[in-house]
Amino acid sequence: MRKENLLPLTNGIAMQLWLFQNATGFACGTLGVSVRIAMKIKISDDITVESRTLIRLEWRGILPVLIVHEKYEKIIKWVLRIIAFIGIASSLISIDSKLVSLGVALLIFFIEQFFERTIFEYTTMVVQPLPDFDIDYGQWKTNGFLIPMTKNDKDLSYVGPTYTDKDYAIKFFNYLKSWNHNNSDDKEGNIVLSFVIEPNEKYTTYLYANHNRKDLDKFFKKAAKANELKKYGKKQQQFVMQTVFWHTLDYKEGYYIKRFLDFQPSNEKFYLTPSVIPKQQGQQADYLFDSSILKYNYKLKNRADVTKGDLEYHFLPA
Repeated sequence: MRKENLLPLTNGIAMQLWLFQNATGFACGTLGVSVRIAMKIKISDDITVESRTLIRLEWRGILPVLIVHEKYEKIIKWVLRIIAFIGIASSLISIDSKLVSLGVALLIFFIEQFFERTIFEYTTMVVQPLPDFDIDYGQWKTNGFLIPMTKNDKDLSYVGPTYTDKDYAIKFFNYLKSWNHNNSDDKEGNIVLSFVIEPNEKYTTYLYANHNRKDLDKFFKKAAKANELKKYGKKQQQFVMQTVFWHTLDYKEGYYIKRFLDFQPSNEKFYLTPSVIPKQQGQQADYLFDSSILKYNYKLKNRADVTKGDLEYHFLPA
């Protein structure tokens, strides 16, 4: 998996385009390394596509394989025709040295084999629906926490963004639930809550749809089956475009985030719950329990441990 382009909207929200290469060996554990030409093609002021999504070179065992998007299929066919013509023309040229003649023949053979083994890809894209309400970037002020006094099977922890407006909080969490079939029980982990501890006494909270969710696999398999005749012999290139939300806050001694992480194991149940800032100072936050989402895990990493394979790598603290 790798990120191919980013559409920045503002601090704390972005549209993210992800490329999944499981059809061509990136996620299948093939031996060797991958060589890519990284050139960005500008489509508009905000959108760029990296050329490595269109053409790249991979090593399969001891031999390189050219992987090309189907839009360049005709060019590759013409290259093969030109190579064949050169082979015929070279046979008509008298070369005194047998070694030179053999070398030319082998060179033409290997070049032809290289292009003959080209793998062509076609693109299938899934676009996650955008919110049906206006995103207010100033609404997410902090995070709210409710932590039980003792651990037991009955009382669970509550954690989630704290907003300034109740109606907005409800709309936003309804949007999060849409990633989970409008269900409040996220058994399959379709909604990701992630914490990244920053090096400067800060932490960043991320909310995004799981790009490994089962629905995507079903969709891509269905699309591949529908195209198996039309795209015969070609590999499917899988794209997912989705929204990502994140916010950076203080991470200091005595803060509830530290208490939550100390109390709540990352692989045990808790509630992802929105809350609303109280209207008067000294009052408690209003926790919107009816909008809660039952979660079974969360992600936690230090910024130094975040890799390019992590979505959080591509979104710096906001």
